[in-house]
Amino acid sequence: ALWAGIERSRGRWVMTMDGDLQDSVVELEKLWQKARQESLDMVVGWRRGRRDSWGKVLVSRVYNALLRVVGGPPLHDINAGMRLFRRDCLDENPFYGDQYRLLPFLLHVRGYRVGEVVVEHFPRRFGRSKYGTWRCFTGLLDVGTVLFLSRFQHRPLHFFGTVGAFLFLVGLGINGYIVYLRFSYGSIQFRYPLLILGVLAMVIGIQLLSTGFLAEFIAGYLHQNRRGYSVAEWIDCDETAMFDD
Repeated sequence: ALWAGIERSRGRWVMTMDGDLQDSVVELEKLWQKARQESLDMVVGWRRGRRDSWGKVLVSRVYNALLRVVGGPPLHDINAGMRLFRRDCLDENPFYGDQYRLLPFLLHVRGYRVGEVVVEHFPRRFGRSKYGTWRCFTGLLDVGTVLFLSRFQHRPLHFFGTVGAFLFLVGLGINGYIVYLRFSYGSIQFRYPLLILGVLAMVIGIQLLSTGFLAEFIAGYLHQNRRGYSVAEWIDCDETAMFDD
């Protein structure tokens, strides 16, 4: 529903907010002024006086601290629903699933300017919160997904190849030790579990390397007609004026 609404938008700027009336549309002026004054691409509303249960607030603070540690923007409320951002940010960085909650993180690691401003938060009067224990677990999975996409989306072989090569070399070393025992002592001296571990490590390593090559092929195919970069502004230059004596 959120993406459908964004696709229908026509302006240069888009604002989103939760539909449970805990945010006020009046706060839009603060976000707009912040974006204009600091030339930001996205502004997030910081619910500093958040009117939710203590458990929900605690989980949110831990979640935001974790994102800052792994390289996210210096925001206090990265998953807040009230946001203002340039429309073309999503044209170049479409999201899917629950990635919208981590959109400030995605834009930050891709070079966009992201900031925040304090907004007023009201107690929930309608509806029920869907935030529970399972949401905490899926949130951690979302963080892992975003970290992977932000660093290896255009070069998946760097990830799968590194891990796969490491496991293959570990397995090769273990099996080399088993071969040494076999030829030096005539038996592997009941080290069959170690032999199985070595073979398993080599097999998994080969599988990860194969996955990396396949992912590299898919990434190249999907991005052959898309730019792998974003340009904030093009500056035209008069060549005749540059070389005019």
